Amino acid sequence: MKERTRELENQEPSGDLFDVIMGVDWARLDTDQLVTVSILARKLKSACEWVELAALRRTEDPTELAMALTEPEQTVARRKEASVVLETLPRLAEQLRRGELDFRRLDAVRERVQHLSPEMVAEVEDALVGVAAGLNRTQLCRKTTALVAHANPDGYETRCHKATKDRRVEFSPLPDGMAN
Repeated sequence: MKERTRELENQEPSGDLFDVIMGVDWARLDTDQLVTVSILARKLKSACEWVELAALRRTEDPTELAMALTEPEQTVARRKEASVVLETLPRLAEQLRRGELDFRRLDAVRERVQHLSPEMVAEVEDALVGVAAGLNRTQLCRKTTALVAHANPDGYETRCHKATKDRRVEFSPLPDGMAN
C-alpha cells in the first residue's frame, strides 16, 4: 500500500484522484494514508483554484459572477485582478494547475513582482520555478523579495523608502474615551 500511496501523491490532479478522496473509508485509514488524502485534497484544491482563475480571466464583469457565487463583488474583483498571474507567471501558474503550488504562495509572488518589467518578472520566475513548490509561504516571500531586490535594486530601494516614509500609527478617541 505504501507504494500506491506515494504513487497517488505524485499524480497530477484528476477526476480519478477526486474519486479516490470521495470514496475514502475514514475508519480504515492509517496515519500514512491520512497524510496522502490531505496531500491529494490540497492538489485538487490548487487545480480548482487554477480553473477559477482561468474562468475569472475570461469574465468581463465580475458582478454577475459575484451574485452567482454569493460573494461580495469586491472579493471577486480582487480575485479577477489576481488572475493576471496566469499570464505574468505562466510556469508558476502551471505548478498551481498541477497541484504543486497553492494560490496563497503564487499570489504572494505576484504581489512582489507586480511592479517589475516583464523581463524582470521572467528573471524572478526563472529562479523560482525549481524551488517554489518546496518552500512554505514565508520562505517563498523572502526568496521572492530577495530576487526582486536583485533584479531591480533601485526600484526596491525606492519602494522601501516610500514604505518607511508612509508608515505611521494613528488613533482617534471615541466619545467613551476608547481609541479607534
